Amino acid sequence: MESMTGHMQVNNFYFIECIDPNESKSTNALALYNDIVSKMNIFDSDIDTEYFEIETKTDFLNRLDWIEGKDITNKNVLIHIYLHGSKNRDGLLANDRILITWQEILEKTRSINVKSHNKLFLILALCHGKHIGEKLNIKLKSPFNSLIASNYEEYVDDIYNLFQKFYNNLVFDNNVVRAFTEAQTEKDNYFFKNTHKIIEEVFKKYVQEREQILPKLYQEFLQIENAPKISFKEYDILNKRTLPEILQNMENEFFIR
Repeated sequence: MESMTGHMQVNNFYFIECIDPNESKSTNALALYNDIVSKMNIFDSDIDTEYFEIETKTDFLNRLDWIEGKDITNKNVLIHIYLHGSKNRDGLLANDRILITWQEILEKTRSINVKSHNKLFLILALCHGKHIGEKLNIKLKSPFNSLIASNYEEYVDDIYNLFQKFYNNLVFDNNVVRAFTEAQTEKDNYFFKNTHKIIEEVFKKYVQEREQILPKLYQEFLQIENAPKISFKEYDILNKRTLPEILQNMENEFFIR
């Protein structure tokens, strides 16, 4: 398995769903599980699948704890979450309507990802799931290897159609990257992102922000006692020489080797 690119052959599939009584039972996560995922161990006896229907925030968090307690060491784990995204885009909601914050979810998935040795593939099959990425802390270990989520409000039928194709693809080719790429159409709003891409984006943002404050940093540098009298251009060159080490430090903190 190439842990930083998300080329996973999944061993364990876990579905967590809060069923909305107003939605069709033919297009929910249970339908996907019953029709496709529950039958995957027919093709591979080493595959383990579980489906959980939850009602409350406590149920949801307890199920993530249960998954962490399973024998998932060095196993490739896929967690498919189907709840409602909050209107404020700050987390998820079960039927008790108590907010499950992104931070609470990341804390749980981080423990799962550490135990599986960076082999957690997280699917947020819901609205505005991309916003979980805004709460990532690269000074902590990664909470997943790879993520599929959407930045937009999604229709139930569109969610079902995408992941029906995705899981059908996995039946015949247990590779999540190819399965997702081949399932996507131009109208799909879901994206695939792995932790390597996340670090690239964080580092790019860091460099851009540093460039903006570099003149101020240079003036502060000149005020240091016994500091060499160098030009701004020279200071800029010295600054850029530190960037590979900064990137390496980010990777060492975030990645699970």
